[in-house]
Amino acid sequence: MPFRLLVVGASGSGKTTLVEKLIPALAARGMRVASAKHAHHGFEAEKPGSDSDRHAAAGATPVILVSESEAAVMWRRDPPRVEDLIDLVAKEVDIVVIEGYGALPGPKVLVHRAVVEPKPVKDPERIIAAVTDEPLGYEMEFAHDEVDALADLIAGQVGGK
Repeated sequence: MPFRLLVVGASGSGKTTLVEKLIPALAARGMRVASAKHAHHGFEAEKPGSDSDRHAAAGATPVILVSESEAAVMWRRDPPRVEDLIDLVAKEVDIVVIEGYGALPGPKVLVHRAVVEPKPVKDPERIIAAVTDEPLGYEMEFAHDEVDALADLIAGQVGGK
């Protein structure tokens, strides 16, 4: 089972920016990295009228798309839980960086900016580090540009799964 790292924080705090920097930093440490992101407002994987859109409209669920360079599986109804999707890729990766899904169990990195209204964090005792621009009182705190130091901390956690 891959290590699951939750990246949590208020909207606008820099979660996505951190994740896009953290993924290559973890990969540079020899880890195979997957990511999962909660899309609050839904998303469109294929444009309306495309063949896969027509397959879904006809009732196929899921729809599997494969090209020479990428693949995707889309559910338009009753999508699986994120935990079940992570299980599908478990043997392929060492770590899954999960943006959002703060209610899932697992270690968390809290992303905070002083100019953004914070939101309550579920299970704050699971926070292993904060990425912040002001002191918050956590044992491990990093500035937003200290991604390598954060990656080292996470790599140590993954090694000790």
